[in-house]
Amino acid sequence: MSRKIQAAVAVAAAMLAGSAFAQAGALGIDAKANANITMPSIDANADGKVSKAEAATNEKLAQKFDSYDANKDGNLDKGEFAKFEAEGKAKAKSGKSEPAPADGAAPAPAPKE
Repeated sequence: MSRKIQAAVAVAAAMLAGSAFAQAGALGIDAKANANITMPSIDANADGKVSKAEAATNEKLAQKFDSYDANKDGNLDKGEFAKFEAEGKAKAKSGKSEPAPADGAAPAPAPKE
C-alpha cells in the first residue's frame, strides 16, 4: 500500500474510534455513574474541593451532596468525595445499576442511608 493510502486508513480508523467513544452510552457505559467520575474532573477550579455548584454537573453527586458533606461546609474535600467514588466503584463491581421502569416512569428514589 502506498503511504497516502496508509495515512488515509489510519485517519479513518482514528475517526471511527473517536465516534465510538463519544457514543459510550450506546455501548452500555453509564457516563454519569460515580465509578467513572474523579475529583479532578468535577473540581473545575482545581481548588482541591468540590462545591455544590461543581457537583451539579453530576446528577448522582448532586442528589447526595449533603449526605457526603460530613462537616457541612458546603464543599466536599478529598475524604468526603472518596465516599462518593467508593460507592460508585462498589456498585460497578457488583454490576448493580438502577434500571428504568418498564412503563417509562421516573425511577424510584434510592433509599436513604
